[in-house]
Amino acid sequence: RGGAAAALVGANGRYHAERRRRALYRDSERHAAVIELVLELLLSGGPLLDRGGAPQFPLEAGRPNIPFLLSAHLNHPANEDVLLRVCGRAAARGDGMYRLLKLICGSLSRPARYSDRDPGVRFRGAFGTVYRALLPSEPFELAVKVMELPKSVHDPCTLADLY
Repeated sequence: RGGAAAALVGANGRYHAERRRRALYRDSERHAAVIELVLELLLSGGPLLDRGGAPQFPLEAGRPNIPFLLSAHLNHPANEDVLLRVCGRAAARGDGMYRLLKLICGSLSRPARYSDRDPGVRFRGAFGTVYRALLPSEPFELAVKVMELPKSVHDPCTLADLY
């Protein structure tokens, strides 16, 4: 009885029980530092994404899908406070880390900003659709690529295509 809702509540209960057991979550400063380290390792020592940290098929290479796992972690409501801390630091460190955070965290992207999308599709392919968009604050056109987000850890990592 209860189906999917009951399973979700049960999974969330297990998640919070695990959080209480782990020392990382007891110190928000340490938690933020670990997340910053992971973000830094995904970058190639500068503003560019390190392809080695985010391969398209990480599981086939015997590696974890770090961008997907980090996204799931940072988008969980229990991590809102640490996300605010990391966000401020990432913005201070440079465009590369903040750009990466905006691609990983749903709460940091603002799709409404691109609401003036030209309904005419510019390009459509197997991995996404490119639209023409106008920003009220800018005098030029933008190209906006819309892609499906991975739904599971087993899906291909699309972060490198977006970054």
